[in-house]
Amino acid sequence: MGYLEEMIDRRRATVKEFVKGFSGERLKNQLEHVDEPKQVLQLIAGSKQVLVIPEFRRAVPGSGPIALYADPSQVAADFQDGGAALVSCCVEPEDSHGSFDDLGAVAEATDLPLIARDLTVTSEQLALFRAFGADAATIVAGQVGDKLLSFIKLCIHMGLTPVVEVHNAQELVDTARTGAPLVIVEAIDYQDFSVSKEATLRLANAAKEAGLLVIVAGCITDRADVEAAAAAGADAVLVGEPVMLAGDAAEAVEALSGVARRRAPHRTSVEVQGVTTADQAQAAASAGADAVAVELTTGTSRQISPEQAAAIFNELDPNVRRIGVFGSYDLDAIHRAMNVAGLDSVQLHGEATPEQTAQIGRPTIRAVTVGPEGKLDLAALSAYGEPVVSFLVEAPRETAWGQLVLPDESLCIISADFTEKSVGPAVAALEPAAVVLKLAADEDVQGVEAFVAAVRTADEQLNARG
Repeated sequence: MGYLEEMIDRRRATVKEFVKGFSGERLKNQLEHVDEPKQVLQLIAGSKQVLVIPEFRRAVPGSGPIALYADPSQVAADFQDGGAALVSCCVEPEDSHGSFDDLGAVAEATDLPLIARDLTVTSEQLALFRAFGADAATIVAGQVGDKLLSFIKLCIHMGLTPVVEVHNAQELVDTARTGAPLVIVEAIDYQDFSVSKEATLRLANAAKEAGLLVIVAGCITDRADVEAAAAAGADAVLVGEPVMLAGDAAEAVEALSGVARRRAPHRTSVEVQGVTTADQAQAAASAGADAVAVELTTGTSRQISPEQAAAIFNELDPNVRRIGVFGSYDLDAIHRAMNVAGLDSVQLHGEATPEQTAQIGRPTIRAVTVGPEGKLDLAALSAYGEPVVSFLVEAPRETAWGQLVLPDESLCIISADFTEKSVGPAVAALEPAAVVLKLAADEDVQGVEAFVAAVRTADEQLNARG
């Protein structure tokens, strides 16, 4: 048994022991009174600088104690005073000497979004993270293996933003396949707990190219390291030992802050919606589509059953995202289709409150409609938290794209009955995360290649103008 496996076994035992002494009534009471979860994805995606995420920890696995007697409340307040945008707290008790009490103290001392960092091995842990004030929680991809998607869904169900830790290229591929948008990259060797800076930065670059939000960890000691992480595509850096050992934690955080994010070459993803057969799905993927969407409860001629969707997706390239389109909110129908068809994401149209959407428990694309004056209700959209990872903006084809204000371009998908001739101006004006090509008839799949080519041309023109 390797050391990581030993750590996992010990963590499973300590969680079980903690739960024994933590009554269900107390857990229920804390969950009822904890503050609403704060936005994490939007905060990271919307920043023009590499965000600094200082981490409260008492010890470092492989190195030993660094701040055993530190006051989590005071340290967290110092982090905030130093300009931190988010904070992290190490909860693992054996090798890092963390605790749920530390997590609660950090949550009480700051109003910043809080990441619970731990070896997450049970659903009870996730409930406790939330009860003690966390807004996000880490999941180690290599630790949970084929249960990764299940843990991501549990995170979202608890109101937590899932933050997947990846340590190598295969874990990154597995994570991207789940649709989780945020990763921590750290090329750590669990034999001696050494971290390769070069390998970590290569992982960061690969994660950014995969369209993920990226937090670099384990190799940040000074501003030069933050600049190197930014050059590799980091959106944020996680820093523990250096800020915990600093004489002035606020000053240490401030010294790392202010580094500009790298503007990665823009690449608009293409979603092909309305696929009804495996041949159409494979043709779309071969033509360059990044995602295939099947209509499951739309009431259109393109609607198919979850069983038909499963047959289509079983033959699809695993790197192509699988999306289910729902014309209205029916939680039972959505959950059944998710399980039967193996969806990566749910695309939800129709009426649904943020509270209802939160019950879906799977990365969700929320469809919204541009109003008659060519505007979106941005205040209403701000009420949506997890599991909404992006908004699909439905607009007339003749929309004045240059005048449309989006909540966050990097989290928006545009749908406007596009053709290869009309999609370019929307991409040029909005720089969206993705655009949708709707298939109205089976033969329309023949136009996917030309559509993708038009999108790539628009991307090239965007990147040329900087």
